[in-house]
Amino acid sequence: MGEFIALIDVIPEDIDTEFEEFVGNLRKVLPETCHIEQY
Repeated sequence: MGEFIALIDVIPEDIDTEFEEFVGNLRKVLPETCHIEQY
């Protein structure tokens, strides 16, 4: 069984950002063993 990290409210509401783009960039820097679910 792996470890889970929850990313909750990592981007302040007053910053206009595309969450899909944020997740895509995050995927690029995480090891292949990490999986992003339910975003």
